[in-house]
Amino acid sequence: MELRKRYCWTFGILFAGILAGLIAVSILLARKTGEELDRAKLTTARHGPFTLHTRATLSPASSESAPIYRLPTTVQPRHYELFLQIHLPYDEDDTLPDALTTRGSHVNITLRTTAQGVRNITFHARHEVKENSVSGYIKQFDKDAVSLLEFTGNGTVDGVFKIVSVDFLKVDIVVVHLDRALLPDRDYKLRIQFEGVIGQNMQGLYRSQFVKDGKTRYLVTSQFEPIMARMAFPCFDEPGIRSRFSTTLKYPNRFTMIRTNGQAEGEAITDGLWLIQKYTTTPAMPVYLNAFLVSDFELTSVDAQDPSEEIYPFNVIARKEFIDRGDAAYALQQGKVMMEFLSREFNQSYIEHLPKLDMAAVPDFNVGAMENWGLILYREARLLYRPKVSTAEQKSGVAGIIAHELAHMLFGNVVTCSWWSNIWLNEGFATYLMYMLMGQANPSWNTKYLFSYWVIHDAFQHDSYLSTHPLYDPRVENNTLIDNSFDPIAYAKGASVIHMLKGVLGEIGFNRVLKEYIRANKLGSVEHGDFLREVEIVALEMGFPAGTMSRYLRSWIEESGYPVLMLDRGSGTDPSEITYTQQIFRYPTLQDNDSINNSTVEPTLWDIPLTLTNGAPGAPLEQETAKHGCFLSKAAGSLRSECESEVLDYPTLPASDERIDNFIIANVQQYGFYRVNYDRHNWNRIIMALPVFLDYPTVTPSSVLKNNVIRGQLIDDSFNLARAGFLSYEVPLKLIHNYFTLETHHGPLASARDNFRHLYVMLEGTVHHDLFVEYMRKLMEGGLYTNSRWSNSWTDADVPSHGDSEGSFNRVMANNIIINLSCYFEVAACVTSAVTRFRRWRESGIGFGPDTRTNNDIQTKEHMLCYGVRHGPVENWHYLRGLYDHPEATTSDQRTILRALACTKYEELVERVLAMVLDGKSVRPQDQSAAFAALGRWVGRRTWDFLRSGWSKLTGSTSTIMADLSRYVKTERHLAQIQQLYVDVGGKDGSDSTAFEKAIEQAQVNVAWMAAHADEVGGILKTLTIGEPTPLLL
Repeated sequence: MELRKRYCWTFGILFAGILAGLIAVSILLARKTGEELDRAKLTTARHGPFTLHTRATLSPASSESAPIYRLPTTVQPRHYELFLQIHLPYDEDDTLPDALTTRGSHVNITLRTTAQGVRNITFHARHEVKENSVSGYIKQFDKDAVSLLEFTGNGTVDGVFKIVSVDFLKVDIVVVHLDRALLPDRDYKLRIQFEGVIGQNMQGLYRSQFVKDGKTRYLVTSQFEPIMARMAFPCFDEPGIRSRFSTTLKYPNRFTMIRTNGQAEGEAITDGLWLIQKYTTTPAMPVYLNAFLVSDFELTSVDAQDPSEEIYPFNVIARKEFIDRGDAAYALQQGKVMMEFLSREFNQSYIEHLPKLDMAAVPDFNVGAMENWGLILYREARLLYRPKVSTAEQKSGVAGIIAHELAHMLFGNVVTCSWWSNIWLNEGFATYLMYMLMGQANPSWNTKYLFSYWVIHDAFQHDSYLSTHPLYDPRVENNTLIDNSFDPIAYAKGASVIHMLKGVLGEIGFNRVLKEYIRANKLGSVEHGDFLREVEIVALEMGFPAGTMSRYLRSWIEESGYPVLMLDRGSGTDPSEITYTQQIFRYPTLQDNDSINNSTVEPTLWDIPLTLTNGAPGAPLEQETAKHGCFLSKAAGSLRSECESEVLDYPTLPASDERIDNFIIANVQQYGFYRVNYDRHNWNRIIMALPVFLDYPTVTPSSVLKNNVIRGQLIDDSFNLARAGFLSYEVPLKLIHNYFTLETHHGPLASARDNFRHLYVMLEGTVHHDLFVEYMRKLMEGGLYTNSRWSNSWTDADVPSHGDSEGSFNRVMANNIIINLSCYFEVAACVTSAVTRFRRWRESGIGFGPDTRTNNDIQTKEHMLCYGVRHGPVENWHYLRGLYDHPEATTSDQRTILRALACTKYEELVERVLAMVLDGKSVRPQDQSAAFAALGRWVGRRTWDFLRSGWSKLTGSTSTIMADLSRYVKTERHLAQIQQLYVDVGGKDGSDSTAFEKAIEQAQVNVAWMAAHADEVGGILKTLTIGEPTPLLL
């Protein structure tokens, strides 16, 4: 599943009356032997919302400890026979009785006992919701709705049990009490008749909607990961429990496109105004991988081929108008190429498990996509690509999310993490393999270079705070922590550590690990130890000492944060005389502004895979630690004493030699998940060498500085080392100052853009703000920006084939970054071009159809819309607002327009955008966070004030919104406001207390930065003159 946030419930064993509660708990806990809930842990959940540095001791409004609860292992489900009746109106005029319920549904679950003396069966069902909630749930049922049959070895019924009672506990737990004990190692069939309520909040089984021909039309779909299948039907809702599913759906006969994981078996049976359709049985899988779609959509299909050369249908499902105009063609082509490659590469058959694979686009989907086995669901804007309208960035986004979800067909579906504490085994692998699959479908995009910018740098940002957590987090036991585990640590850091392993083992050894991991654990549930076992086997064969590779990896998997490696060449005459230190990298707060490492706690140490190169011609770039590197495990030491010269590529010149190419670069091409700092002489030589090597290509044709990943790494490392207090801001600012006008690759440009934005946010409202804006404007005008960048054509942008050139893809992405920065800092020529282009487009009166853009405008349309609104007449805003409500505007169009409307500089229009977000009608909940993020770019503090006053009206991802807006909080006063909001609402009404913790720490870090660095940056900017290379002051 694509990275997202969800909301869950916490568990407390309470009933309406104290006596009833005590009786229920005693019944559960007093049973002996096999009757015990052997995995139920009724202990206090982690709450500590202010373990971070704060000015005062605070508590959230709802601070009651939440018990941890896991299902017992005494009974295991093996097969579900689910009959689900969907009462869904076709459109707003339909008066269907029992609308938005699943009345008349039932489930038969075949169970296998694993212990003696079991007298109760415990499972999940979301059976209560808050007042006025739009969440789905299952209405409470009594014992008459439940039956249990016993089977003999040959499958015949051997007995019927009496149901004594059914207890509904908090946090979705249901316990069925029996009149006698179950026998061990026997099969039983549990039958439950139930009625559910279909939700409207994009969780569980829920209703989505869209407008067609002036009428609101409805569909039902689902989102079950991580713990929302229990909202749709009674089940054993844990990822390590695998079962087969045989589903039958009953639905109104006006709906024509009905899908679930399996294939339809035979013709649907007519029952009055209803149709009943049975589907093929799934392989054994976790319950969260089930999916449903009841709609009147249409389908386009292509044949995909398994390694066995068997053919199966690969389908894309969407609204009819999107299918008819070809918006699904690109997804179909990309998906087929990627899926066929994945199956061949791992020699794993898809058709062995399921007879078809659907990818469906739905209007309302809270996450980007979900990897349901056989029926992958996507948000419309993330799956559909419209030729001559969608941009190159949108095209690569569609390819990326398809690749991520298809990677899950193996990593997540065939092999699943046994518990959410190891969710990185699903999401980290899918994120890593996403770039491999994108590269196969689009080979000239050079996706291996994108990984550093789009994944590693993102992981660094999120793993640099005290509130981070390890990849394997044993604290993930209650529902809130389960939800919070789906974060950039699981996705981006997980993928980054996997990427590092590839750098250590090399491509051949790494691929062997992945293939053996899938083969050994097929249709199973795994812990990270299962993965480490396969790594160890391959590493041992490659010559690594026994046990060392798993030990190396454990420091990265089981510890939070990451290190910064400091290399110092000193001033000696021996080129290999290089000392090192390692320490944790972390952004400091006011209480530890000098360094986070002033703590008396024993410092964390990592096994750092070191690779090394230098500035000399011919220095190596493609390195594997197994051949050209070593591991550094101490807090400090000498490279010469720990790394043999035949393994590590030491420089040939001593540090005292002043030649411009006499510098070292460590962590070559950023395979390792760590930052690197150098002594000032080494930094100075890099800074002075960059403009020489890039401006005069014949000087050193093989210089490592010509590698775009290394340049992006130097930019991101230096800015963040300065941000954390490891380095003076003189280093990153002079590095940029000296060479940046020569930069042509979008990777280093993206690294710089992200760090420029941080400086802008920090300096806004200070005496240094105007100086920074003026400097950035001159930097853009100094050769980076020209009007020709708006002529940003991608010659084959509408051809879904292998014809894209990396050069054109890079040029489009690079031009967009430069245009955005130039217009943001109000370069006059950029602003004029945006306003002029907006006026011409508006006067054309065509709107968002395929004829509204020339090839040039396609790639730069978002900049044209944003800056045309910001710097053009107020009528531009009103024109876009009208298009937003146009009946033909797609969800993708609306999202684009919403971001542009947020660019206005008029205060009353800002208020109108904010009102749109919270009125509950204008903006889909899935787009609320994007709207706040767009507003935050321009009016971060005002948006924060509005958010505080309208918190109760938010229906989207409040955790994402908090993360986006807390970056703009940098004063003690605004920090106190976040803390007070947490006291008022933290933990109530679904508010995410962990999101508040992270937001508060982000604000504390910002306040500390202002005290430590604002004047420093302002002073350095005063010394820089565009066009004059400047060395460090040594």
